[in-house]
Amino acid sequence: MESQQFEKGKKGSLWKKILIGVVLFVIIVVVLALLLTKEIVTTVEKQLTALRKGDYYAAYSLTSKDFRNAVSFEAFQEFVKRYPSLSSNKSHSFKERSLENNIGILKGTLQSEDGAITPVEYKLVKEEGEWKILAITLSQTGFQEEKSFSKPFSPVIQRIDIGTERDLRGVVSNPSQIFKPTDRTLHVSVYISNVKAGETVSATLFHIDSNSSVGPATNTVQEDYESLISLFEFTSPPSGWPIGNYTLVINLSNGSSSSLDFVVR
Repeated sequence: MESQQFEKGKKGSLWKKILIGVVLFVIIVVVLALLLTKEIVTTVEKQLTALRKGDYYAAYSLTSKDFRNAVSFEAFQEFVKRYPSLSSNKSHSFKERSLENNIGILKGTLQSEDGAITPVEYKLVKEEGEWKILAITLSQTGFQEEKSFSKPFSPVIQRIDIGTERDLRGVVSNPSQIFKPTDRTLHVSVYISNVKAGETVSATLFHIDSNSSVGPATNTVQEDYESLISLFEFTSPPSGWPIGNYTLVINLSNGSSSSLDFVVR
């Protein structure tokens, strides 16, 4: 009897140690993730602080070279002014933080002074040892912010498709996110709503593993459209597409941006 009790106590002690070990492992993983993404969050927080102060030059300087090539300072300034969650930011929360193939990703919400909450995603890339903002994607905001916003509804990137095949209109017909080095041409279709004449759509292709990029390629909208599909294509180098991870970033000249990740293997 005493032997059985001893064995039960021994097993209970073992499971307790295993449970403590699992908890400690989870804590270590969370702490490491926070430490690794600390610099990314710091860059975004610096931009939000600059925007609250109305220092658009400082905020613009925290964007990447490719972002600035695609979006002028004036367009960035106008874009920020249209969204109180950026220009009058009261608080923020980034519950999802990750590093994926040298791209920093933050997902969370921004809250404006009037209390409206806007879902947001930031993508950042490292340039000369510093994290710079590559793309800012704002989702549909709350009613309060829409109510307080009196300017015309701005263009919105609804969807991005990339593939090797296209239909008679030139639109991608079989979207994919996995390609081969021998795929000669990658076609891109960008679906945009509420587009005004003069709007510029640009596409930049990033090879994350080598920290290199192609583009931006640009299209200028000639007329007003309720919905528009902007078309691009990227041709591989003679040796084929380098194997690895890619990010396709779409920027509008009003400052809006969106991105799509894919892989060549």
